[in-house]
Amino acid sequence: MKYNPEINQPFIQAFLDKRSISTCFNGNIRFGTAKTLWSCDGVLLEHVTAKGDYFAMNSRNIKIKDFQLVGNYSFDGAVNVEIYNAKMMSKDAGSLC
Repeated sequence: MKYNPEINQPFIQAFLDKRSISTCFNGNIRFGTAKTLWSCDGVLLEHVTAKGDYFAMNSRNIKIKDFQLVGNYSFDGAVNVEIYNAKMMSKDAGSLC
């Protein structure tokens, strides 16, 4: 079951957080957990910082602007991902190629 929250300026830290959603995260979001945004569809991220492995695994239709990521294996299995103005420190973000 998907739900559509709108989230502004929080710090989100919970294991296996925000899975299987379709949503818009507006701005100044900090994700501090591994395994975040799994199997999501139609996500817009702006001014976002994320830390943790497997970020956005198996997600689709993601647009990210002003993004910083520290984590490995990000976007594994992701489809239709657009990233603008990003800094990603990762061992493997190969699915983006």
